[in-house]
This record gives sequence, C-alpha cells and structure tokens, in this order.
Amino acid sequence: MLLRPLANGTLEQMLDDAADDPDVCLNFSAANPLGLDHVKSLGLNQIGFEDLSGGGDLDYNDAVLKFSIQVV
Repeated sequence: MLLRPLANGTLEQMLDDAADDPDVCLNFSAANPLGLDHVKSLGLNQIGFEDLSGGGDLDYNDAVLKFSIQVV
C-alpha cells in the first residue's frame, strides 16, 4: 500500500502542475527527502504519520490511521 500525506499544500496543487507542488511524504523512506521515515507502526492495527519534511517533531501523530480486520 502506498500512503502519501501532503505537507503544506493541497491535493489540487499536487495535481495541477509541478510549479507549486507540496511536499509528499511516502511510506518508503528511501523515496523521501533525507531518507526519513514518515509512516510508522504505532502498535496493533495503528499507523502514524509525520507530515513535515525533515522529520518535523517525529511524534508520528499528525495523522493516525486505526483499522480493524474482520473475517466475514
């Protein structure tokens, strides 16, 4: 799964042209500026995001995704 929060911008800016593109934080650290992680597992079924380039405050709570898995 490729998760990409946008930092300091909007989806519209990302899609219109390259001149004003916001920073994109990828869950693949080698693709990020400075090779920093922007997505981190926070425990069972929970993923946290760091949204600022350069690592920000590295608290990974800028956006948190919690999910549950059910067998149907």
